[in-house]
Amino acid sequence: MALVREKYLNGAYGVCPRILCNKQTVLPIGLSDEQKYARVKIFCPRCNEIYNAKHKQSHMDGAYFGLSFPQEFFMVRK
Repeated sequence: MALVREKYLNGAYGVCPRILCNKQTVLPIGLSDEQKYARVKIFCPRCNEIYNAKHKQSHMDGAYFGLSFPQEFFMVRK
């Protein structure tokens, strides 16, 4: 989890595309826990919205992270 925390703090997963979020760093999220259902998306903890990932990350299967990854990340982190 420490590696994921470092990536999150460094903005490796990207930033929220909304201007009002002031470049809030985002976390990856899947729309399902089933493989080959959907590609990875990004979740902004400030506006609580899910957006399409950049082309670089969009080839990854969303099941790798799962639907509850951001919530679990923040529960462990705090």
